Amino acid sequence: GITEISSNLSQLFVDAVKETNSLVDEDTYGQAIDLLDQATFIDIYGVGSNQHLAYNFTLDMRRINKEVTTSTSQQEQLIKAATSNKDRVALIISYTGETKDILEICQLLKVSETPMICISSVGNNSISDLCDITLNIVTWEKMFRKSAPSLPACPLCWCWIFCMPACSRETMIKISNACLR
Repeated sequence: GITEISSNLSQLFVDAVKETNSLVDEDTYGQAIDLLDQATFIDIYGVGSNQHLAYNFTLDMRRINKEVTTSTSQQEQLIKAATSNKDRVALIISYTGETKDILEICQLLKVSETPMICISSVGNNSISDLCDITLNIVTWEKMFRKSAPSLPACPLCWCWIFCMPACSRETMIKISNACLR
């Protein structure tokens, strides 16, 4: 029944976050935080449900006075990428690492020498090959995305992890509470 479905889905989220946490490499994470901290602007790129994650992350970062932008259309993302520069950091969210639209954006960002951090599945893929830093999410989550609603647990986990070093303890509690509403 519904209780079993709810329990299984909850466990899937817990397992996805735990496994993503096990993939955290402290040195890579530190490099990503340094890039984000030094950036004048942070631009987030994604398609589909990842755009919703990007928008939520944008709001969380604005709460701690970081200038973050996200775009809702592919055309707007292409223009933003084409006019980007070294003072900006691009945060790329792609489960597969092979999304054609995002790959095109990454190629433009590479030409403009914009530092790129991608959140993508474990293993080599075209997008992570173009990015300066890759933060991995669990690969088994991709299995469920093909036949079920999107499970944003893993990229969302990384987004929250990014917020934390820039916050005071009081601000972290406020953000956590706001995200749980």
